[in-house]
Formats: sequence, C-alpha cells, structure tokens
Amino acid sequence: MSSNSFQQDDYFKIDPEFHLVGDMQPYIHFPGVQMWWKAIENIRRPLLGGATEELFAQLHPEDLAQLQPGNFTPTTDPEGVLGMMDRYGVDVGCLLPESMMDTTGFSSRWVSNGDMAQAVERHPDRFMYQPNLSPIKHRGVRNAIWELEHWANEKGARIFKFYPPRTHM
Repeated sequence: MSSNSFQQDDYFKIDPEFHLVGDMQPYIHFPGVQMWWKAIENIRRPLLGGATEELFAQLHPEDLAQLQPGNFTPTTDPEGVLGMMDRYGVDVGCLLPESMMDTTGFSSRWVSNGDMAQAVERHPDRFMYQPNLSPIKHRGVRNAIWELEHWANEKGARIFKFYPPRTHM
C-alpha cells in the first residue's frame, strides 16, 4: 500500500460526517477559536511525538510514513479532503460545514453551507451535501425548516446536521 493509494476491496465506504473547515484567518482572533485549536494541537502532539516505540514497531513502514505533521493538519481545501479519502479508501464523503458558532460568540460560521455546496458540485461523485442547520435556537425553527426544505427540494440533500432546540430545561 503506497502513501497515495489504498488497497481496493469490494466494500463501499462512506464517511457520514466529513468536517469541512473554512478559511480560519477571519476568525482566529476569537478566544474561543484559539482555545479550540489549542485543544486540537494537544491531541495532535502526542500522536506525533508521544507514541511509544512499541506502537511504532507495529506499524507497516508505509503506514508509518503517514505519521507526518501535514497529515494531522486540518485542511481548508476540499481537494485535500479528496486526497485523504483516496489515501484511506473512502468512496464518498458527506461534507459537513463546521459552524462552530459558539467559538465566535455566535457572530460567524467557520464555513457556510454555500461553501460546502461548491465542493459537492465540483465533485458530485465523491461528495454529498450535508447542510448544517444549527444552531436552531439562534436562527429560529422556521428558518431552519425553510433551509432544510431548500436543500432537500432544490439540491437533493438527504442528510443533515442539526441540534434540536431544547423545549425545556
């Protein structure tokens, strides 16, 4: 198995929640965004530098070559997502725009449903629409239903991400 291909098999593989992260430059100044990326770095660092020699000894040399910092760096480029899908044998990815609005004080989404749609429309054989309709409690149920109907009826979306609003505490 090379680092840029996977072993072909008879299984169809779909990633039902492939997170799409947009250009972070406009949002990096928010304390919540900085805290989130620091948490991700705290997960990434042990994977790259803290694993035991016994763990590395169990890996095939070509798999070991995958443990490069670039392979653990989020990409804002859907073409980079395709490369990861090819590397791990994923046939189709349901692209989920990562809103993370709580990290920006609900002022901005990290990436929009429109950004997700552009990637799906460039690669309809590899990506599926997965519009993110949250946070419903900030946008309102009517607006979320309108957008769900738009994506389902106009674009053919069949999978959605949303957190239902709480009706009681």
